[in-house]
Amino acid sequence: MNISLTYDEILGLPNEIIRLSSAHSAYNELLDSNISDCYDTRELKGKIAVMFNRFKMLKYKCNIPIESNIKLSISYDIERSSTSNRVNNQIENIVFKNTDDLLWGTSFYNIIIEVSKVLTEAESSYLVNAFFANKSEEYISEKLLMCRKSLYKVKRSCLVKLWLRLETLYSESA
Repeated sequence: MNISLTYDEILGLPNEIIRLSSAHSAYNELLDSNISDCYDTRELKGKIAVMFNRFKMLKYKCNIPIESNIKLSISYDIERSSTSNRVNNQIENIVFKNTDDLLWGTSFYNIIIEVSKVLTEAESSYLVNAFFANKSEEYISEKLLMCRKSLYKVKRSCLVKLWLRLETLYSESA
């Protein structure tokens, strides 16, 4: 698996979701209410929000493109001491944790891109406004020009479609 998730990809994910869903929207529909009624949307939204927050925090761990002409020259002598093994283990743990986070983030990004292709335009708008922009449901319903009952159907369908793909990633990270 490639762990080349970039800063620009993380920040550009909302636009990519909207672009992909509108490109495939002619083929997509909301889930049937019988299917979405099998899930507790409040619980799903909480779990999905935790995953989105973890993903958004990756922007602080990604490699940010820097000018290639900046050069650092550090010169120091390496001395062995009794604490160097402990420091090396701490550094290894940090590197492993960052690598694991980037692998998780890459998996999450790929799943979201895949799910975006099966979302309707209303679902993708809900997803972006609810999880990236942290907008209220009232704001989203006004933006989509629909009543709260219709938004509730869109919300349930969107959350279930997301959860069906993210469930394994959530259980692996827990």
